[in-house]
Amino acid sequence: MTDDASDGSWHALACPSSELCLDLVLACGQSFRWQRPLLSDGGGPGGSDSCVWTGVIGDYVMSLRRPDDDTVMWRVNHPVDYDTSKALDTLRDYFSLDVCLAELYSRWSKADEKFAVLAAAFPGIRMLRQYPLETLFSFICSSNNHISRIAAMVSRLCQLFGQYLTTVNGLEFYSFPSLQTLSADGVEARLRAEGFGYRAAFVHRSARLLYHERPEGFVESLRKVSYEEARDALLPLHGVGRKVADCVCLMALDKHHVVPVDTHVYQLAARDYMPQLATRKKTLTPSVMAEIGDFFCHLYGSYAGWAQSVLFSGELRKFNGRRAAATSASATPPSSGPVTVKSKPSSARAKRRSAASEKTTQDVAPRKKRTRTRR
Repeated sequence: MTDDASDGSWHALACPSSELCLDLVLACGQSFRWQRPLLSDGGGPGGSDSCVWTGVIGDYVMSLRRPDDDTVMWRVNHPVDYDTSKALDTLRDYFSLDVCLAELYSRWSKADEKFAVLAAAFPGIRMLRQYPLETLFSFICSSNNHISRIAAMVSRLCQLFGQYLTTVNGLEFYSFPSLQTLSADGVEARLRAEGFGYRAAFVHRSARLLYHERPEGFVESLRKVSYEEARDALLPLHGVGRKVADCVCLMALDKHHVVPVDTHVYQLAARDYMPQLATRKKTLTPSVMAEIGDFFCHLYGSYAGWAQSVLFSGELRKFNGRRAAATSASATPPSSGPVTVKSKPSSARAKRRSAASEKTTQDVAPRKKRTRTRR
């Protein structure tokens, strides 16, 4: 992958769509800061305006688009004066472009015939390497919520308490609020007035705990410790249960093997991989979540969380068309094992899939802090 400046403020990054599909990665519930405003200048060389994504990565407001299968065009809308090399490094780091996704897809497809069927319609889904604090508070807002509403809440949180950065074709972009700002008096009441409900207390109390009782850079420092240590350090925070902690570990703390489990991942696992789950009482206990996570880790290896994000994307209603294309293209008769079935699903199964909600979590942590035993 190489970059080359072209067309003024736009730059070209050589990156095949098999390594990065913007329309899937930026819409599948990993990050909630990206929007697709129409650019009045035509969105750069080639392609369609509607394919331009604009969002905030750290101190940058960037626009991204793909004019062809081999190139990602990118530009910085803010700040006006920036170092191109540093901006590119930030972009590469955010999309984890040092990881070869084609090799991972090949490995996962050999291990799982179901994945191989899905992969054709869901290429280029990689895990973002997001900023830890932003990821933490975004997923605190995610409990009992769906992707579009989480995005609206995160956007409002930034408008209320972040710093204005720039406007791109009528859409304003803000920085993510600091811990100091979120821990201030009056934040909870303001968020409740904005419709955050019980999440308002979670956001404010977790910010206060981190700001007053943890060292500066505490959440970021969890990148350097084991998954178990990072998870257990996050669980005492208000609004953080096992699912939210695992999302932060996977999407911001470099714990690539972690598989966050909510009710929809549970249903997917029971339906397609672990039929024994269907015979039990449906309760997402830590032990059940660990059992499902361990299964996918054994199946997919050290990047199991990345593979699971492809399966999760395949369950989202917004991608029904892609999923239908993948399943209709598979004409191989089913094999005997639950993991290696490679067949066109029955109409009943298709209906169940199309009814799958895009809610990202049912894992609602209790309002009081809980004491967890380290595994």
